[in-house]
Amino acid sequence: MIPFLTLVGKRALITSGTRGAGAATVALFEELGAKLVTCHCC
Repeated sequence: MIPFLTLVGKRALITSGTRGAGAATVALFEELGAKLVTCHCC
């Protein structure tokens, strides 16, 4: 079955992706098939 929402073939840059909402966004985008770059900003 094809998911309703897919990010296969898409790329995303997520800042502050190591904790909290950023980490949740990273997990969701990975699950949906996006290629990610994330960083921790001090």
